[in-house]
Amino acid sequence: MFYVTEQLKFTTVHENVTLHLGSSERIVCDADGKTRPRVRWYREGRTALPERVSQMQDGSLYFSVVESGDAGLYMCVASNDQGTINASVRVDVVG
Repeated sequence: MFYVTEQLKFTTVHENVTLHLGSSERIVCDADGKTRPRVRWYREGRTALPERVSQMQDGSLYFSVVESGDAGLYMCVASNDQGTINASVRVDVVG
């Protein structure tokens, strides 16, 4: 007998995102697998996000007030009992 198991995969993630200075914006990172994955965000390899940036329950990243210092490389990491996957998101800020 042959079993096919759904693989852990991203359903929504963007490689490059442009945010507008002073605005409130959200970056979506959504993953799907056999069991619902847990999504975590990191910035420049660190677990601490800037003060105005928070991870939402749905796995998205919310910027309450975008500042120029928010630009950089963020990583979305999704994990469940099937393993761990990650995707890099380059954030640019324009004003």
